[in-house]
Amino acid sequence: MKKTALWIAALIFVSGVATAQQQEFEKQLKYFNKITISPKIHVVLTQGDEESIKLTYSNIDAAHINVVVDGDRLKVYLDDARIVDKRERCDEYGKHSIYHNAQVTAHVTFRDLRLLEIRGDQDVTVNQVLGADHFLLRVYGSADITIDSLQTKSLKVVAYGENRIKIKAGKAGSQRYVLYGENKVDNRNLDGHTISSNIYGEGRLNVNASDEVRINAIGEPEINVTGTSFINKGLVIGRPAIHKESN
Repeated sequence: MKKTALWIAALIFVSGVATAQQQEFEKQLKYFNKITISPKIHVVLTQGDEESIKLTYSNIDAAHINVVVDGDRLKVYLDDARIVDKRERCDEYGKHSIYHNAQVTAHVTFRDLRLLEIRGDQDVTVNQVLGADHFLLRVYGSADITIDSLQTKSLKVVAYGENRIKIKAGKAGSQRYVLYGENKVDNRNLDGHTISSNIYGEGRLNVNASDEVRINAIGEPEINVTGTSFINKGLVIGRPAIHKESN
């Protein structure tokens, strides 16, 4: 009886160690041009010649990680965190995510990207998005998103929450921003011609345009504009801080 108990204890220990250690798997994927990443998954996106994904993970069973290409959309999510992560009581005072110890990073290679949707508070880095006529970035939560370079005819950013978004370089002739909450968007190094913005709350928007920047704002956002454009104020309610600086 004692030997059986010792074997069971040993198996439990080994299983726990294996789960805690970083593991990975990689596979090729069908073509997609849209990506949805659900909570608790950090993301590294790279534009390349063939679609693939490499997952590194620890403190979670691989069976709980889902990678699905549905039509032209790649979806990566955990079993109980597709929209928001399921929570459990940690003590008499509060709850935490059932995946609070899990570490998951998805390294995704894509050929084309038209839409990127992020849900949660994870880190997202993108090396470049080139050749897209239209690019839509949709974000829910408090993610930290960095795109090194973007080349597109039109860009639309829709953000809810307290996200931090930065595009370091590139060009998007037409840009539209719809921001709810306390989002911080720094696209001052992304060249644009015409920009429109609808900002609700206390967010911050930094943009660069050569023709026109249209602003609708409710609340107390901060808007910084560089370039040769003129500012066209539409519906403005509250105390927005709008600054214009010529190059």
